[in-house]
Amino acid sequence: MNNLFSLRWWFGGWMLLVLSLQVAQAQVQPLISPARAQYIEAHEHGWVEVAVQIPANMIESKASTPCMLEANLDGEPYLSETLYPSPAASGSIRTGFVLNTPAGQHTLNLSYAKCNKDKSSTSFAFLLPDRHRLQLLFTGQALTLAQAPVRETGSLAGVQSTINDVLGRQGEQEQAIDRKLSTLFDTFLMGVAVIAMLLGLVFLRLLKKKKD
Repeated sequence: MNNLFSLRWWFGGWMLLVLSLQVAQAQVQPLISPARAQYIEAHEHGWVEVAVQIPANMIESKASTPCMLEANLDGEPYLSETLYPSPAASGSIRTGFVLNTPAGQHTLNLSYAKCNKDKSSTSFAFLLPDRHRLQLLFTGQALTLAQAPVRETGSLAGVQSTINDVLGRQGEQEQAIDRKLSTLFDTFLMGVAVIAMLLGLVFLRLLKKKKD
């Protein structure tokens, strides 16, 4: 009896360990690290915008099981996202992502799991100039060009740079005003000193005349 209990405990422990490893592997999502993203932003780069528009007939499972979308750029993992069909969009998927991308020639590969069933993958080769945005469309089967690269003039980085410039100019103006006020105050003090000196001289002359 004890041997049977020990065998069940040993078998149950191994099953629990195997399930834990499977859950841990399922939760691993190879993404681009913050350090890598900062390096990309510190050099010539642009943006790849992927609009995801997957119709309901491309979603094989009608249950609550999510679909998975993975992206890699030239073989480097960039994105691993869970996609949920929207009841408001008749069960289709409508979402999108923006990827910070080094400037240059690249190939973007998307892998799509149809709600944990069949997997499909597609790729798109492109040339991305510095500070440009490329717009792609992914329909679950194909990855196509939605808009050729255009110069990005309203990026968050550009907005932040503009804000910094405005704050810098405001700071310079405040410093200039402070300098002017300081100069005016010094001039005022000098004028008061001169007036006091003149009044002193006038007072001394009046005393001298009075004595005479």
